[in-house]
Amino acid sequence: MLCGGIAGAVSAVATQPIDTVKANMMGIDGGRYRSAFHCTAELVRAGGLRVLMNGVGPRVCRVFIEVGLQFSLYEYVGRALDRAFGSSSKTN
Repeated sequence: MLCGGIAGAVSAVATQPIDTVKANMMGIDGGRYRSAFHCTAELVRAGGLRVLMNGVGPRVCRVFIEVGLQFSLYEYVGRALDRAFGSSSKTN
C-alpha cells in the first residue's frame, strides 16, 4: 500500500499545475482565458508560481489513499477471482 500511495502522491504533485489551470479554465470566469497558456500566464502574473500548486495538500492525501488501496486490492481481488472461477493460466 505504501508504494502505491507514494506513486499516487508523486503523480498528484507532478500534475497539480495542469489541474489548477484546467480547474480555472472550467470555472465561472473561465471564458476570460484564450488558451491554457494564457490562463497559466494570468495565474502566475496574479499570484506567482506558487498559485499553480494551490490545493496540492488535500489532493495528495486523497490520491495517496486512493492509489494505495487500488494497488493493494488489485492482487487480493485477482487471487479471490482465481479461487472463485479458476485460473485461466492453469493447464490440464
